[in-house]
Amino acid sequence: MKIRLPAAVVLACASGLSSHANAASYAVAYDNVYDLFIVSAPFVPITDFTSFTTIATGAANLNGTGSSASRTGGIGGILPGGGPSDVDIVSGTGSIFPGAAPINNAMTAIGQGAGAFYSYSDSQISETALLQVNPAVDPVTFTGNLTQAWGIAEAFIDDADGTADSISGNSSDAGINTTVTLTQPTSFSISFFAYPYLFAEVTNDFVIGGAIAALSVSFTISDSSGQVFSWTPDGVNEGASGVVGSIGGTETNDPFSLNTNVPAANRGDQVLYDPCGNGPPTGNIAGGCTNGPNFFSVSTNLLPVGTYTISLNMTENVVVNSLQVDPPPPIDVPALGGFGLWLLAILLPLAAFRHRRLG
Repeated sequence: MKIRLPAAVVLACASGLSSHANAASYAVAYDNVYDLFIVSAPFVPITDFTSFTTIATGAANLNGTGSSASRTGGIGGILPGGGPSDVDIVSGTGSIFPGAAPINNAMTAIGQGAGAFYSYSDSQISETALLQVNPAVDPVTFTGNLTQAWGIAEAFIDDADGTADSISGNSSDAGINTTVTLTQPTSFSISFFAYPYLFAEVTNDFVIGGAIAALSVSFTISDSSGQVFSWTPDGVNEGASGVVGSIGGTETNDPFSLNTNVPAANRGDQVLYDPCGNGPPTGNIAGGCTNGPNFFSVSTNLLPVGTYTISLNMTENVVVNSLQVDPPPPIDVPALGGFGLWLLAILLPLAAFRHRRLG
């Protein structure tokens, strides 16, 4: 009678297992907010806006080494208009990309590749404007059709122990902010389009690791005492409950969340957040959403007379880590010598006998 050992035991006895197994962790986060409008009612004269500032930030870290940067644009005191902010590429020290290194403002996912080991971020507020449309009959429209804020953060570790994180943001104190002095009670409506993309993955066996990609977008209005209005789109139209703060307001369009994350915690996890269905970012995509509406809007209640700062903050963040783990050691029968052969001679017939009884 032939006794069959499990295939795993046969392989272990015959050739052993490699001392390490390949390991990979990957994450990418991208967001694009475009065609941003903020409209006042009743009309607020241009002269009541006293500043307009844009801030772009970026940081990348690879095994504890990296850099960060920020750029400030915009103007103060003279409107309309606001200059762009461009933080340029920020990469973790020692980054090895699977192909060409990322190009400033390409906003295109690099992806995975054998031997790659990198982290980077890129952030830009490409153009802004403060426009006044037919002031006799129309409210002021601040930040017109060309206003766009976007960023990408990406990191990948392959076949090595390591950690990496990247963060890009049109944030800091504010990504886009303007200060306005109101001489009468006034409300504001805010609207824009968005295209987010998040993906995280942990691949291969015998790896302890993780990957997470996250994004956040918020609009706030503050006075000298702090925030009086805040809106963080979460994918649920909640009306008055969709905003917080003493001023209050009404959320009117919130098709999907812009404040979320995708964690990959176990080997084999592939977690995707792509509400538009447009796939991985390939640059300036501001022409629609394959899966349906991507238009967001909210309005405030009346703000009392006073001075306020209106701000957009958005951030893209990824963190990955990977630790290779030795697989179970092989059973080395020859190393057991005569005792090992004697032990197998006893155990194998017992296993066969048990198999016949159970059968």
